[in-house]
Amino acid sequence: MSLLKLCSLFFTIFSLYLILQVSLLSLYLILQASTAKAASSDNVKNEFNKSNDSLNVKSVQIDPVANTRLEYADASLADISSHMAERRKTVQDKNKNNSRADIEHSASI
Repeated sequence: MSLLKLCSLFFTIFSLYLILQVSLLSLYLILQASTAKAASSDNVKNEFNKSNDSLNVKSVQIDPVANTRLEYADASLADISSHMAERRKTVQDKNKNNSRADIEHSASI
């Protein structure tokens, strides 16, 4: 065989070897990613089940500080809603007065 044919054969075998290596590496990475994804979803399921187990509480303890905070929050919401109702009424009254003034102005013309 000539030297040219030997070199050609060597590069062909070497390129096939590299293609095989890249294919195996990509397959390995795909498998690693899928197993990591499955493991993470299993971890999420386990954590979810743990949190559900902790939610099945037989007795409830009321925190007086948190209860006071809720009362303040309810009072604040009541104040805000009453303030908004007053503001809405004021705006409606202004709109009525403006429309009356427009009617009177157009009637005087």
